[in-house]
Amino acid sequence: MRVAIDAMLLQGRFSGVEWSILNLLRALGAYTDKHNLVGFVPGNFDAELMPEGIQIQRGPAAAAGRVGRILWEQMRLPGLLTREEFDILHAPGYVMPWRLGIPAVLTVYDILALTHPRWCKASNVWHYGLMMPRSIRRAARVVVPSAYVASQILKCVPNMPEDKLRVVPLGVESAFRPATPDEVEKTRDRYQLTEPYLLCVGNIEPKKNLIATVQAFEAVADCIPHRLVIAGAMGWRAGKIMRRFQQVADRLPGRILHLGYVPQQSLAALYTGAELCIHWSLFEGFGLVPLEAMACGTPVIASDQGALPEVAGDAAEVVPIGEPAALGEAIVRLVSDEGRRQELVSKGLERSAMYSWARHASEVVKIYEEVGGESGRA
Repeated sequence: MRVAIDAMLLQGRFSGVEWSILNLLRALGAYTDKHNLVGFVPGNFDAELMPEGIQIQRGPAAAAGRVGRILWEQMRLPGLLTREEFDILHAPGYVMPWRLGIPAVLTVYDILALTHPRWCKASNVWHYGLMMPRSIRRAARVVVPSAYVASQILKCVPNMPEDKLRVVPLGVESAFRPATPDEVEKTRDRYQLTEPYLLCVGNIEPKKNLIATVQAFEAVADCIPHRLVIAGAMGWRAGKIMRRFQQVADRLPGRILHLGYVPQQSLAALYTGAELCIHWSLFEGFGLVPLEAMACGTPVIASDQGALPEVAGDAAEVVPIGEPAALGEAIVRLVSDEGRRQELVSKGLERSAMYSWARHASEVVKIYEEVGGESGRA
């Protein structure tokens, strides 16, 4: 089959969705002897990131910005796919073209814009509110990363046939593994991390619940010697969050550090060097950060929201969302309990090994073949 993968989101600094699309493409490289796979990418995409065997077609310069990309995907891509005789489109970024002459596989990581619009940009609420339900209904198959997201779609998207949904968990990159002592030391030196530290990873945005996490740390800071280290780019409404963050940081000089965006090549050592990784998020459609930390041998505290309990299982200390004091108590308890931390390390390594991009790509290819067989295009 000839399969087009719309990877036009792969520009700028990558976060969870972008890394997921890229890692899918990399893992699909193992199937180029069976299928003709073509990735549609931005004009400035680094071709060296794509595995051998997957062809590249670059979008026009006009599609570099968000509005241009959406217009190109809706108005130009459908005709291009028909002219070049593609059999299937995989749209791995929430939405697909409004009109399309071939079957489509759609990946939806969450439906936050539909269920919790207050945590989203107004432009995302408008765009995804209009396009996502229609895309979900029209796709031949909808790939979701967790049973939680599948249940949310069935609740929120009217007339959605359950048999079109496929739960295919995401993977953990092989780069996330326990770093060597030398790698950890170099990373500590780079970021001037001389004391033991607790780590939060993720963009600075409301759903990450950073303010409550910082308040929990402040409540127990006198009880532990650690710093709280936050690695994440400035996201939507970051200004308001950072002002509150700075108020607490001013009350605890030298104890709270925001590193900003941390390149992926430094993250494994940053995870490994942390005594705990805290992910007390208000919502996750999957939960890559806890799994990455587990794969690096770091104990995890996670919230009970979204798909986090489903993904983490018993390999994380799950603290229900509520008063920050509960999180503070969990931090002190784990910092003081070496046996429990080692138990979580062991369970986390085992749990994270269950999630691989090779397995994800294998399931996605089966879906391509299923859709192609139904449409007579296999």
